[in-house]
Amino acid sequence: MQIRSQLTLRFALLVTTILLVAFISLYLFAKKSSEDEFHKRLTDKANTSGILLLKVDKVDSSLLKTIDLSKHDVLFRENISIFNSQNKEIYTNNDTIVFDAPPELLTRIRQNGMQKFSQGEFDIVGIPFNEPEKSYESWQAL
Repeated sequence: MQIRSQLTLRFALLVTTILLVAFISLYLFAKKSSEDEFHKRLTDKANTSGILLLKVDKVDSSLLKTIDLSKHDVLFRENISIFNSQNKEIYTNNDTIVFDAPPELLTRIRQNGMQKFSQGEFDIVGIPFNEPEKSYESWQAL
């Protein structure tokens, strides 16, 4: 093989490798950024729902459900559920998604604080809300 052909082939391989590394890095960065933004939105929505239901006296489950249904920024298959200290669901904004929270998970959220994880097709953020004489978990599942 001529030196000219070898140099051309090496240059093509070098450029291909550089482009491949750059595109993979860009993809991974965009994916991570998108996941972080998604989890931030989940956390914000769970916090807002929990605070409205638990700290505002005039807001009950039916009013909070009406507020949630009127929002324009609803995520696909969004489900916000709030459980009391006996692991009983006291609020859910989406009756079409049946999602049971294992008691072990709710206990882990109470003990360790906020938890982010995936379960099946759902991305979940669990946030504990502690009120005097009350303990709740806001459970955001998508």
